[in-house]
Order: sequence, then C-alpha cells, then structure tokens
Amino acid sequence: MKLGYPCTNLTIGAMNGLFPDRRHARAEEVDAAVVENLACLARTLEFNEKADLSFFAISPRAVPHRTAAYAECLAAVGAYVREKKMRVMTCPARPALIPERRAADLVHLASLLDAMDLDTTAKIPVRIYGRGDAEEFCREYASLPDAVTRRLVIRNDRFHTVEDCCAVGRACGVPVAYDRHQARGDPGEAVRECARTWRKDDGVPVVFYGSLDRDTPHPPSVDPAAFGSFLAATAPTDIDVMLLFRDRERSALIARRVAHDDPRLAADRVMSAPAHHAP
Repeated sequence: MKLGYPCTNLTIGAMNGLFPDRRHARAEEVDAAVVENLACLARTLEFNEKADLSFFAISPRAVPHRTAAYAECLAAVGAYVREKKMRVMTCPARPALIPERRAADLVHLASLLDAMDLDTTAKIPVRIYGRGDAEEFCREYASLPDAVTRRLVIRNDRFHTVEDCCAVGRACGVPVAYDRHQARGDPGEAVRECARTWRKDDGVPVVFYGSLDRDTPHPPSVDPAAFGSFLAATAPTDIDVMLLFRDRERSALIARRVAHDDPRLAADRVMSAPAHHAP
C-alpha cells in the first residue's frame, strides 16, 4: 500500500500558481516558473521518499503547456519516480464546460505523464461531469486518443455514486477510484466493487480518503482512529491511498504511522491476493 497527498508540500512550499489557460505572462516568465515548479516537484519527491510516502498527485499547474519544451526535466523526474518505485497521478485543475476543452486538458496531462516515461499505473482521475450523464461520458471517452484513455480513472462524487461509476467503468473499460469524501455506506464493499474494475496494467486500485463531512471540501487533518477503522474495513483489498486534507503531507505522515503501527493491517494486505482483475 502506497500513501500520499496532492500537489503541495507545506514543508517545502507551494509551486508557482500557473493555470493552463494563463495568457498574460511573458514566455520567459512562464518558462522560469515551470523550471522552478519542476525543481520544487523534485524536492517534494525527495522529501516523500525519505518519509516513506510513495504516492503523489502532481499539480496540473506545474507545467501549464508545451510539455515537450521541458522534456529533459520531466524525464529526470520520471526516472526518479521509477527508481524509487513511487506512484504519481495528475488531475484536471477544474472540469472545463466545453467537451473540446476538457479533451485538450486531458491530452496535455497525458503528455506530461508520457514525458516522464511512466507506465499506465500513473493515472488521470476524472469525474462523470455533474452537468452530464453516463452516456455523455462514454461518448467523450470514445473520442479521446489512446494516450489519454489508458490513463483515465473515474472518481465518484455527490452526483454519481460508486454504483453509477462502476456501471460506466465496466461499459467503457475505465477503472473506478473510490472517493471516501463523496461516498456513503460500507467502504469495504464499495472499495471491493471499485477494485474489480481495475486490470493488471492499471496497477493497484486507488482510493481517495477525506473526511465524511461534505460541507468541508478540504478537511483540516486526518483523524487517526477513523483512518485506522477505514483500513480495517477495506482489508484485505490492496489499495493505494491519496489523502485529501489541508495539512497535506502532515496528514499523510499520520496515516503512514497508523498503517505501520497496526501490523494486522499491513499483514492482511501482504498475505492476501490482489482484489483487482488481471486481463
């Protein structure tokens, strides 16, 4: 089981806030910011490796455009990820309203992971858009290039349940990542249902773990007892967990201690066969 957090390490500091559609910065300013972003990403991954946090979500703002212009830096970061047996993902900054724009954003994120020379366990989680439906998602999915579709993961939300997402995932051949912050009911059964949508090439199923309080989109910090109960409920399914809390790496470190301090949780997952399906 790999544990991690998204986008920003508070100990190291945030990356430059570049959005993919930023239009007013000069080219040399953008280039300088991207190089610094990638240096910050490298420092973050080094911090994570030392802290035994082997899962990280790269900010989509790190490289806002022209991935090929930073190929050498991205290749170096990707080599470090592979060497340390880490896992990364990247999520769209915000879902665009226009399908063509959504597709362009996903193509860019896929090019970022491809430039890092990462396999298809490096994913791009997306939602079945709140203004759309399952049929619309499948139509958009069919129009996307293979470089994108092989990395996509569906993530449940307040509009679409785990059951909804798994039905779409099975129809489209897309794995489903369980989001505890947006779910209700038995997490063990929900995680097992999601895990059955993952193939061998997709890697270990991904779980997003946040507070159950939907009125707090970014909860302040993980509750160790609640996280321990969640791990117990989802065992023995093998999962990688992305923690969604405002204190970022601090909650991930707490979660790491919870997982390490209860040998039963680790042993259950080591001794059991993976729950996801091989092709």
